[in-house]
Amino acid sequence: MELLSKAEKFKDVLALPKDHTADEWVVITAYYAMYMSALSLLAKLGLRSKSHTATAVVLEELFVKRKLLDKSHFENFENLRIQKEEIEMLRDVRDRREIAQYSVTKKTTKDIAEKTKSDARKFVDRAEEIFEKL
Repeated sequence: MELLSKAEKFKDVLALPKDHTADEWVVITAYYAMYMSALSLLAKLGLRSKSHTATAVVLEELFVKRKLLDKSHFENFENLRIQKEEIEMLRDVRDRREIAQYSVTKKTTKDIAEKTKSDARKFVDRAEEIFEKL
């Protein structure tokens, strides 16, 4: 994600066309960083998901609605909770990724790419905190 966002500076070295942007791929890789961190949380609980939608639903159910499985297993329960907004962020970024990857009519802008990178960093950092405490 970070390297792709810097490709703009190295168009000549990489022999990229002048009109090339990596914005779509920044969004795609940012989403997959979030998705893989979500899968790691599920795996830490002994669960597996093969669906992007199911992953978000299970995260919401286990970490938001139920406030994690059994709170007696965790030292600092409130710090382990994923907030509803974080699940919504995952869904929003998934939508941005689908547009970037599959849409021929909508453009992924530099602003969208930068927002997505920021969202991914926040989500992955939070998932890492939770993972370490599980």
